[in-house]
Amino acid sequence: MRGLGPAAANRSVRRAAASDQVPDFLPLPSWIRSQRASDRGLVTSLLAEIDFAEAEAIALAIELHADVLLIDERLGRKVAQARGLSYTGLIGVLLEAK
Repeated sequence: MRGLGPAAANRSVRRAAASDQVPDFLPLPSWIRSQRASDRGLVTSLLAEIDFAEAEAIALAIELHADVLLIDERLGRKVAQARGLSYTGLIGVLLEAK
């Protein structure tokens, strides 16, 4: 199993953890890494519809030909679907794990 997340989402989680908005958590497993989408033009164009973390996640999923995009925001899901991406949310991951 391999996990890849957009760098913007990683920064967002780390900021929240540093500000005590979320409880401390264990370091991420070594098989999870963050990466910026290289198509900054696509990220910028998506910003007209959604926020930065979702825009970078969608751009990265397109760039990497991801099998599934993990995204919970309703608007982000609509944008991902419009671009032909398969997606799931946290509940979907938990149900699959069960």
